[in-house]
Amino acid sequence: MVIRTNSSGARATSTTPPTTPSTALEQALRRGSALERERAACLPALPSLDRHLPGGGVEAGSLVEVLGEQAAGALRLALRLAGGLQARAPARTAVVIDPLDPAGLALYPPALAQAGLDLARLVLLRPRTHDALPCLDEVLRSSAVSVAVARVPHLPAAASQRLRVAARQGGGVGLLVRPAAARGEVSGAGLRLWVREGGAPGRPLVVEPLRCRGTHDRWSVDP
Repeated sequence: MVIRTNSSGARATSTTPPTTPSTALEQALRRGSALERERAACLPALPSLDRHLPGGGVEAGSLVEVLGEQAAGALRLALRLAGGLQARAPARTAVVIDPLDPAGLALYPPALAQAGLDLARLVLLRPRTHDALPCLDEVLRSSAVSVAVARVPHLPAAASQRLRVAARQGGGVGLLVRPAAARGEVSGAGLRLWVREGGAPGRPLVVEPLRCRGTHDRWSVDP
C-alpha cells in the first residue's frame, strides 16, 4: 500500500502494488512474445528491402502500394517482391492481374519468369479495365492466393479500403502498382513505397516510404 499526502494535507491511500522483479519480467516476456508474433506475421520477400521493413518483411494479409512510373522500376520491384512471396508459400498460388490496355502494353510469361515468379504456380488474368478491381477483390479474398499483383492507375478511396479488408480476409499480400501522381491520394495500404531509378542503368532503385511504420528514410534497394 502506498500513502500520499495531497495539497490540503489529507492522506490518500493507493492499493496499486509496486512493480516487482517478477512482474517486470512478465511484462518483458509479453513484449517479447508480441514482437515474435509480429515477426512471424511478416514475410521476407527481397533481402535488400526486407532489412528496412518493420519485422523484416512484408506483413501477411496486407495491402502494399508500389508507386512510380513503370520505366522507373515500380513494376519491376513489385514483381520481384511477388516472386519472393510466392517462394515462401509453395502450396498457394500467385496471381498477376494485367488489365487489357488500349495502348497494347501487356505482361507476358517470360518477363514474369525473369522477375522470379514460378509460372507453374502462377495465374495471369487479363480482365477488361472496369472489371479489374472486382477481380482483384475476389482474388485477394481467396486463402489459396499467396500474392496478387495488379497495375491500378485509378483507385477510389472506398475501393482501396475494400481491397485492404479483402487481403486481410484471404491472408495473402496485395501488391498494387500505381503511378507516381497517386502519391497524395487517400489509401488503405499499410505500406506505400515511392520508387525512382537510381540514376544510371543497373544502379539500385531509390525507394522512399510514403507510409511505413517506424521509418521515413530513403532506401537503396537492388531488385
